[in-house]
Amino acid sequence: MIPFRLRVVPAGMLIALLALLQSAWGCEPCSGTLNLVETVDKADLIIVGQKIADGTKTESNSPDYTGADWIEVQVIEVLKGDPPGQQQLKVKSWEDVCPYGIVVDDRVYVMFLEKKDDAAGEYQYDAVNSGCALKTLLLEDDKVNVAGQALALGDFIEMLRSSRR
Repeated sequence: MIPFRLRVVPAGMLIALLALLQSAWGCEPCSGTLNLVETVDKADLIIVGQKIADGTKTESNSPDYTGADWIEVQVIEVLKGDPPGQQQLKVKSWEDVCPYGIVVDDRVYVMFLEKKDDAAGEYQYDAVNSGCALKTLLLEDDKVNVAGQALALGDFIEMLRSSRR
């Protein structure tokens, strides 16, 4: 027979493990992720942009929650689509503890966006396929990092054009 003390410790560890797994599984994973060509095809807007501000943050009971619901992005260049006539866009970022949208620092990125009608009117765009696609590519020294390869921005733009033919 197992002593009582040994039965209690594993049960307590099991409860702690289940609590940890529940918080880790708070965000539903994508069943599949679009590749670059599929992302470009589905994107309403592809821009070179930079985050200039964080939007509102929803209050959350989770200690893991740190991101803004949306970010404000300065449009530097439009690579595909027609932005709504302004140089700044509001783009969905976090959904509670889940980084489904565009989550970036203040560096310059190529961003793949879909037009979204947010019921609360907080943001205009979201990541393509609700984040189950390529969301951003870092732009450094006028080069885009694509699958570990540094491409000149002009070459990347040409690649985008040829993938849409």
